[in-house]
Amino acid sequence: MYRFLHSIVGEYTVKLSCADPLPFLRRLTLNKVLFWSLRGGDGVWYLKTTLSCGELLLNNAHEAGIPGEIVKFKGLPFLAAKYKKRPGLLLGLILGLALLFCSELFVWKVTVNGNETIPEEVILEALSEQGVKVGSYIPAIPVLKVQNLVLLSFHEISSIAINVKGNHVMVEVLERVHEPPREDVTGYCNVVAARDGIIVSAKGWAGTVIVSPGEVVETGQILISAFTVGMRNVYRVHHARGEVLAKVYESYSAVFPVEREIKAYTGRKTVRRITTLLGRELALKTDSPYRRFDTSVKEEAVTLFGFIDTPVTVTEVTYREYEKQKITLTERDLQAYAKEDMESWLSSLGEVLEWEHTFTFDEIQNAYVLNVSAVVLENIGLKLPLEPGEQPPEQVKPPVPPV
Repeated sequence: MYRFLHSIVGEYTVKLSCADPLPFLRRLTLNKVLFWSLRGGDGVWYLKTTLSCGELLLNNAHEAGIPGEIVKFKGLPFLAAKYKKRPGLLLGLILGLALLFCSELFVWKVTVNGNETIPEEVILEALSEQGVKVGSYIPAIPVLKVQNLVLLSFHEISSIAINVKGNHVMVEVLERVHEPPREDVTGYCNVVAARDGIIVSAKGWAGTVIVSPGEVVETGQILISAFTVGMRNVYRVHHARGEVLAKVYESYSAVFPVEREIKAYTGRKTVRRITTLLGRELALKTDSPYRRFDTSVKEEAVTLFGFIDTPVTVTEVTYREYEKQKITLTERDLQAYAKEDMESWLSSLGEVLEWEHTFTFDEIQNAYVLNVSAVVLENIGLKLPLEPGEQPPEQVKPPVPPV
């Protein structure tokens, strides 16, 4: 710590020419001359001393008959003397250090941890509305009040903790764990077909299954009846539940024009830089000089010596100019696009049992047309409440006793 302090307030490095420096070092200790960092050998030795002890050390060396000279000096006093003819530079350094010291009272960075389903941007926006953002005056932040207000505005958050460490605000959130929705089994209902299909399997957990594998069903047809026949042929009514898997048919169509308009980049680009100090933008011009362009944004926090954080962020916006150009695609290129599109559609269907497609050219549209049909395995069961006075279907009625 003392060595670092001396390097700031100023220090000399003194060269001594003697065979054994120990007697001279004892002399310096008796005369209370401060020194440190002795090094060297073979009759040449180096040690360091303060500005106030430099002349005294050389006088002691002269009295002891030891040649000595100052070979190096460093520290702020020498730096000030070096640039005394450039007061603007020195003043800028002082103002910069003062600004850096004052900026410690403001927020430099806000980070959020613990969020999984709530986007970080949403939480940061809510904090900003309550005065917690980059550039906020730290002593004026009502931490407890902000925590309570954020909790009231976010039902998905069960707890939040705002910790201020230096000029860094760290927000820890704990999201609320919701119980999975419970199935409503109140009331009486049938399970009906949500769409047309061919039954593959039917399982019932309550009620009576009245369809069988291979049967073709239509939308709205009863699959699992709410009625069952109990002892003595007495009907009982249930909240029918079950799973009915069926083959259903899906279709898809897409058009791929032979001529397509693409972006042809001209090679020209313009870079705009936006400097942000404590959350405030310092930018002179940020618009694009081109009529058609793509934009890419790169944000980087400015650090000193690669590891010291600062309240400055530089955003680099790159504009790349392009022109619209028409090209003619080959059938092979369009087949590749169609295949990618078809695979994306099939993957969204679930369990696909089989599929087929056609890829034909349409002269009127000057385009290739993709048509795809697929057979999908799907649970088509849909609960539907009983109508007032609804009677059991024929499949549930008990057999008529012989006469």
